[in-house]
Amino acid sequence: MAVAARDNISSIVEFRLRPVAARWRYQMYVIVDKEYVFWWDESMRLQYFKGVTLYQPAGIQNMSHVIAMFDSGVGVEVMTDGGHLTVHVYMPNTFLGGCAGVGYGNGTGGLLGLYSRDVRDDFTLPNGQQISLQSTQEDIHFRFGKAWRVQERV
Repeated sequence: MAVAARDNISSIVEFRLRPVAARWRYQMYVIVDKEYVFWWDESMRLQYFKGVTLYQPAGIQNMSHVIAMFDSGVGVEVMTDGGHLTVHVYMPNTFLGGCAGVGYGNGTGGLLGLYSRDVRDDFTLPNGQQISLQSTQEDIHFRFGKAWRVQERV
């Protein structure tokens, strides 16, 4: 189980749940631009990377709760919870609007919708077309999910 985040030209931050046998010390792997990051003492509570600051809240010493704050104001909070990852995404109100790539607002769009407070446009494809809210899970996966897939650049 994993989640990755990137903001425009920031570093890519990945959060991966560690295997059960490896969770005795740290609960998740945090990987920034393909490099593993750890917090083993108080001086490392804040770590800075290109366009993103990583933070482990006070009192957490096992990497079970990490926050990524991007320069744009977007925050991604990842916590381990009984063998699962819980992810919260925070965006400033200036991100309300739609996907600039399809002629809307300021460029907010993707798997979490257009951040427009209108559930009817949550399944908007990168080309501006919308998939019905009554679509099957298979249709959502193949037509919507795969359309937003990020291509790896080597």
